[in-house]
Amino acid sequence: MERWDVREEYERDKEGEVNLIPLLDTIFILLIFFSLLLIQVSDSRILKIDLPAAQSGVSAEGEEIRFTITKEGLFSRGNGEKLSEKEITRLIRSRSDSPVVVIAADKETAFQHIVSLMDLLESEGCSHVALEVSPR
Repeated sequence: MERWDVREEYERDKEGEVNLIPLLDTIFILLIFFSLLLIQVSDSRILKIDLPAAQSGVSAEGEEIRFTITKEGLFSRGNGEKLSEKEITRLIRSRSDSPVVVIAADKETAFQHIVSLMDLLESEGCSHVALEVSPR
């Protein structure tokens, strides 16, 4: 008579089993990590602008709207989407408060593009305008 061994049967059943839960947990954590990392990427890295350097500078206080000007003179905001002057005007008019407007311009941008944007912002009543720089 053959002896029935519970341990041997358990080991045979255990060999063919693959546990996917730890793998799925790891993939989920990596997905969250890279999603948060992408959120933190700044506009200047998305548009590949080279900010001018300065020794002094102050952080903008309060809520801000950030516009980027490439060295070609193209305006954009946040997600890298290009904006026309009409779209910038519409965006500023849609705000009920007076936010701080931060301009991040490539150091090779023609000064006229920066002045044009500042003039547009001034005509829409934006009194708090700042220029973004990188520290030296």
